[in-house]
Amino acid sequence: MTEQAEQATLREGYKALSARVHSYLGWIQEHDVSPDSDMARDDEFMAPFRRTFRESVTQTLASALDHLRLVGESLERQPEPNPYAPSSLIRTAITGAATSLWLMTGDKEQRRFRALEFNYKDHLSYRHYLVTSREERKFNSQAQHDFDAEIERLDVRCTDLLEVAQQLWLRAWPERNPLTRAVFKSGTSDTNMVKEAGALIDTTNLDGWDPSIQVARHWMMLSGYAHARPWATAPHKTWGLAQSNGMASVTIQMDPNMLLDSAYTAIQVAEAALNRYKTLST
Repeated sequence: MTEQAEQATLREGYKALSARVHSYLGWIQEHDVSPDSDMARDDEFMAPFRRTFRESVTQTLASALDHLRLVGESLERQPEPNPYAPSSLIRTAITGAATSLWLMTGDKEQRRFRALEFNYKDHLSYRHYLVTSREERKFNSQAQHDFDAEIERLDVRCTDLLEVAQQLWLRAWPERNPLTRAVFKSGTSDTNMVKEAGALIDTTNLDGWDPSIQVARHWMMLSGYAHARPWATAPHKTWGLAQSNGMASVTIQMDPNMLLDSAYTAIQVAEAALNRYKTLST
């Protein structure tokens, strides 16, 4: 295959990716959750915490698709991909889709416990942001007072989330040790969510590849690029001639075929989350 033909094939691949992403985003925006569905009942459970179950799963899934939309639209037009940026976008897409799928997996007790955990960690993250922002000396006393008030509200919500989670834990899994604040705070890592997501993908028509391995492998490689790890970029480095000082220029050129493969891995995770969303919401 000539270089021109290969570029045309890549453009078609990214164009098809964009079309799928646009259709999925449109479905999310137009879809109504049935009032008799499992998702609606999960919404009722989460109502006291001012954030519905569907909001958590929709936001994480929409974030994944939006990142993939940018990947498809930008790389369809670029003759060569940027060396780092697309990897960060695809990695974020896999993380978001895996989180959405993780939230929707299991029976009602497991889904609701995970929703409580997700929101608890979200509140902690917001709290860290507020504490850091409050230290800015340019804020006046009123602004700092507002930060303190919001932090207090978050502390109350976190306490409430933990108490409900402990009650659910004791009711659903009485054989386990009591749920502590430390265990609840540590929660489930992104890595474990991604690994679990891979194991949940339908293997039909996947030409024999194992998604439980491939999804995590792609995510880890993309993470290496996102965090500028030398091991990840090493296979794509080209070294120039050494100069008189013994130094040589280095060029990093990302493999566009690998990026496309990773993007389609991400869309597989997103589609698994969409299918689960449809099941729970009807």
